[in-house]
Amino acid sequence: VAGILKILLLFVFVYSWANAEPLLKKHNTRPLQAESQARALEPWETPIEGFFIRSHHEVPAFDPQSFGPQSFVVEIDGLVENPLRLTLEDLKKFPEKTLHAVLQCSGNGRGLQEPRVAGVPWEKGAVGNAEWGGVALAEILAKARIKSSAKFARVEGADRPVLPTVPPFVRSIPVSKLLEPDTLLAWKINREPMPLLHGGPLRLILPRWYGQNWMKWVSHITFME
Repeated sequence: VAGILKILLLFVFVYSWANAEPLLKKHNTRPLQAESQARALEPWETPIEGFFIRSHHEVPAFDPQSFGPQSFVVEIDGLVENPLRLTLEDLKKFPEKTLHAVLQCSGNGRGLQEPRVAGVPWEKGAVGNAEWGGVALAEILAKARIKSSAKFARVEGADRPVLPTVPPFVRSIPVSKLLEPDTLLAWKINREPMPLLHGGPLRLILPRWYGQNWMKWVSHITFME
């Protein structure tokens, strides 16, 4: 009897899991915009397959040969004494740092507003908590030697707008924020390689700042006044 009961319980579990709602709810497909369902937000760490996805332009069409640790490059220039051009392999020579931080889109809850407003109609799932792993950006910037006249940095990703009339998506981040010890250039999420849809191979992690500043596919950081 006990054996039959175990089999029945296993069947119920498998059936319930197979028929449960997906972990993500899609709003758009090009670019993909998808929010976490409630089931994905129950664990302390939001699972990667249930972590919300937000992109401003199409996901970069990386050639596999330009996506590897020796070929993907981030440039650091502008008001620095020592401009840098670093591959992912170079970055991984620095001490690795990990931390947990909540990522949330500033538009989370937009779909619940009355009257309705333009934009992706996020409900409550444009948020997630993960362990991020990479290098403290301050470690790299110490090598670049930022000039005292630099106050901000323009951060660019490898994504590009489809139409030439659409401006690229860039962010201006204060130098003071980039130098905080928990600001990372991350190549891991929940101890796994950063997926392309989540900004891999390299994403900027800015704890306590809204998600539009957590630049994906970081390729260029330019310091300016």
